[in-house]
Amino acid sequence: MTASDLIEALKKIDPSTHVLVQGYEGGFSEIADIKKLKIKLDVNTESWYGRHEEADDGGVEAIVLVREQRV
Repeated sequence: MTASDLIEALKKIDPSTHVLVQGYEGGFSEIADIKKLKIKLDVNTESWYGRHEEADDGGVEAIVLVREQRV
């Protein structure tokens, strides 16, 4: 999904709707931050691991919606 895709999807939703991310083991969490980073695409093949990886020499800019972490 690109930023443009996300913006278009969000335009269709009531502005008062909560936006959440999946929790660590279950449930859902608030978004605590938006982190900008560089990634390499499709470097991980294991089904339990995210497909992309952060890398200083990554050729693709991305953002990550960082979930709230309670201590």
